[in-house]
Amino acid sequence: MKNNQNILPVFNKIIDFKTASDKNIFFLVPEEAAVIKASFLFQGKYLYQTTSFKDNSSFTEILPVPDENNGLKSNSILIDFHQQRSIESIRIVLKKEEAIDPDKLVCIIRIWGGNQWILPQPKNVLFFKGKGSPLQYSINEGFSLLKTDKIFCSFVKIINPDETDANKDVNIGDSPADDLMELLNFDTLKGIEEQQSLDVASLEIQTKDAIASLTIGEPGKPPLFIKQGELRSEDNKPEEILDFQTNIAKALLNTKSFPVDQLDIPEEFKSYLNPDVSYHPIALSIKTASSGTLFINSIDIGHIFIKEIFSSEPGQTANQISEVNFNYDPMTTRVDEKTIYVQVQEGSTIKKLSFEIKGSINKNRLVPLAKLDPQPDIYPDNISISALANQSLFSSFTVVEGFFAINSIGIRIKPVSDTLSLKALILYDLNGRPDYKGKELASSLKKYESLDGEKYQWLKFELDNQLIPENNTTYWLKIEVKEGEMAWQAEKTSAADQLFVFRQKKEILMPCGPHLDSSLTLIARFFYTPENYREHLSVKIDTQTNYIPLESVDSIDTTLKLDLDTGCQENYFKINLCSESEGKLELSNLKLYYEDSNNPVYIFLNNEDISNNTLTIPDELSRIPLHAISGIGKKYANRLNEAGINNIRDLVLLENHNLPELSSSSGITKNRLIDMVSKALTINLVYSGNLPQLVLSSGRKFHELLEMPTSYLSDLLKISQESAKDFRNSAIILDAATDRSMEIKKR
Repeated sequence: MKNNQNILPVFNKIIDFKTASDKNIFFLVPEEAAVIKASFLFQGKYLYQTTSFKDNSSFTEILPVPDENNGLKSNSILIDFHQQRSIESIRIVLKKEEAIDPDKLVCIIRIWGGNQWILPQPKNVLFFKGKGSPLQYSINEGFSLLKTDKIFCSFVKIINPDETDANKDVNIGDSPADDLMELLNFDTLKGIEEQQSLDVASLEIQTKDAIASLTIGEPGKPPLFIKQGELRSEDNKPEEILDFQTNIAKALLNTKSFPVDQLDIPEEFKSYLNPDVSYHPIALSIKTASSGTLFINSIDIGHIFIKEIFSSEPGQTANQISEVNFNYDPMTTRVDEKTIYVQVQEGSTIKKLSFEIKGSINKNRLVPLAKLDPQPDIYPDNISISALANQSLFSSFTVVEGFFAINSIGIRIKPVSDTLSLKALILYDLNGRPDYKGKELASSLKKYESLDGEKYQWLKFELDNQLIPENNTTYWLKIEVKEGEMAWQAEKTSAADQLFVFRQKKEILMPCGPHLDSSLTLIARFFYTPENYREHLSVKIDTQTNYIPLESVDSIDTTLKLDLDTGCQENYFKINLCSESEGKLELSNLKLYYEDSNNPVYIFLNNEDISNNTLTIPDELSRIPLHAISGIGKKYANRLNEAGINNIRDLVLLENHNLPELSSSSGITKNRLIDMVSKALTINLVYSGNLPQLVLSSGRKFHELLEMPTSYLSDLLKISQESAKDFRNSAIILDAATDRSMEIKKR
């Protein structure tokens, strides 16, 4: 895929405006997609251009017109940029056979001031110097700040008013004169001009321009971004289009979608699009009143697809589930999880889930069996201990860990009579037996009628007062049969040769068990009311548990919104609803938002000459390991290796890769991949010659160089202060991009 055709996001793009112009960016958004986020970050950078005789065109006009050999003979040269430019240096080379007296012949430059020619301050007289054998005369002069849209170079001999030759020390630079007549009005120490025609072999004018009066927006609509004056980011802090997401979302709603063959884009680009998908073309116009470079830090549009059809089985296409009932499972002694399935494309990334919940669930929660002793081993249906009227059964329990204010008890029984009257009590332990003559810690009396005697069922007792058992202290649950007959279901435990169950007949306690070499315990469950309901209701997605905030469980009316970033490895997505107690809920407005890696958003930079189309990637980057980048450890390096990415060079080449697809296959989030590639591109900029080679023999550590004043750094590296400032800013970024321990930072 060509570099001006990209799958979003894109970052570290350089768009050069060689002249004031209007350029377009097109976003191709798949039909039925919704925009959830969008960002556009950019900076202004200087554009360095060289104007020479061969560049004579309608954009930069040179008079007289150079000949076919790109030379000319004249006493003056006019360069018209047709827009304001910043002159950094001028180089004029005469033909070798041109012999001059460099002490007397000079070049005077004038710039256009809007309605007249003026002499720029403080430098306007340029002197020729000879070099080589045979001698070749040239001018090579730099300027600190010279802004103009036209520049006029005159080749003259400076003479005194008395027509004697003036020496090279003459200075007419402080004279605001713009023609010969004005010069003649100055005192006798000032020089006047006598034009000389010269054979010029070459002309080079180096300009350094920053974007000015930048506007970005949809064509024909109010701009999204306006910057008066020059766009320069001296502190490397990018500009950002505010409310970019809102405006892109509006544009998406107001733009028709078209099949691929009807899109107004080059045919070569259409071959990369999905022919079965229609796209919304959204255009952004970038206008600037000058030359310059727009450095795009990043453009990203986070789009999603929305599913609203759910089912209780994978593969079904039923409408939304409206009711969910939570009941205790007698086998697991837990409330059933309810699973919802959503059909999505395999390989998609789930980004968001939302639904409304109404209903109620019980306040009480089950004390986890793992917190109790004895622990049940298996769950047989054919083991029970019976009790007649005026008999009692005892089962011991110990809370080994946790704080629970027990307020109700459930037992699992099979009634033998139609009517049962039972009393539940909690007693202390006395030397391994229930202290049935001692204090009653809590109790409850209930009468049951019309019971089904064919199966086991749960009976629940609300205690008259709460019991807060001490950890690792044995207590006894007593069920006294006042009327009728029952069989209390038992479980085997892994604790052999211990007594956990007794039957009482009159004043006699009789042990029950072991059974087949296993001790028995009677099935009982203990309930408590938590201090809050934070973990009462939850949604499980993969290994992640998300708790639904509840102020009350009696009357639930809330909306759940989850931000996710998880891959879907099947053609459906599974959502588990979990409750810590029984209840009934109604669900509505369920929406699943997901990214389909097979349908990305594309960006098309129309007819754009992007600087990194000819991106240079030095071979030595292939020798730099992935962990040179800050944030890439062994785990991420291994995942990247499995995807065929083994070094910094490979990361740079990922610039136009489908990052959502790579994220899905590697398990690395898209934002983290963006960060990795961006840091790799930063390192590549350094190795491509944008920073000077550090003098390692200086004895300075890298981070010390970054803390030096610009002037000191300029002297140390023997570069200009402006270059030192650019170096320091870029090096700070490089320092943040790489691991401090890596030698790469010393380059």
